[in-house]
Amino acid sequence: MEPVPTDVRQAALFAFDAREPDADVADLAHDWVTFVPEPGARHLEFRTAVRSIVVEVRDHGRDHLRLRVRIRPPEVVHVKVRHAERQQPHACTARPAWEVRGEGGGELAPVPRGLVSLVCTTEGAGGRRTQTAWVKL
Repeated sequence: MEPVPTDVRQAALFAFDAREPDADVADLAHDWVTFVPEPGARHLEFRTAVRSIVVEVRDHGRDHLRLRVRIRPPEVVHVKVRHAERQQPHACTARPAWEVRGEGGGELAPVPRGLVSLVCTTEGAGGRRTQTAWVKL
């Protein structure tokens, strides 16, 4: 058996350290590229036992992406983007998080390319937090 490559080991340790300790983990259930009606979009679906987070990924300039996020069942959530190359969660310059309302969802841009995880917090007292698995975008 061959040893685990150093970069893979470091990425695994980072992902473990970067986990939100009180958040439910939404595992990647589907990852596909669509061609109709919107060519070139990558779709990711993350799931927990009670929530589904669907993310459509599109180019937004050379080094950034635009993410369209939908939550099922529909509810208002605040979304932060965690990025592996940054110690602090990435967020839009004007606000610490984006708000996603119901089935219609919301868009997050610009998001740097790289290893990314979304942290979704429901609105209201005692908001429930869900963190997606880390994926390379």
